[in-house]
Amino acid sequence: MPDTRHQIFNSQRTGSPSHWKVYDGIHRVSFLISAQGTILKTYLKVKPDVHASEVLADLDQLTDNPE
Repeated sequence: MPDTRHQIFNSQRTGSPSHWKVYDGIHRVSFLISAQGTILKTYLKVKPDVHASEVLADLDQLTDNPE
């Protein structure tokens, strides 16, 4: 889901504003978010050709081992 208005990004920020940096370009970052809105996993530097299989594997693991 694209976050063109930065609503998800802004709602999930951590740290102080002095550490937030703005960069031009494409940054492929993905989050696995629970139904309650908790971030379960953050994927940095997403590679589109393998990302779906990574997410499915993580979902299987979370389903098998709920915390």
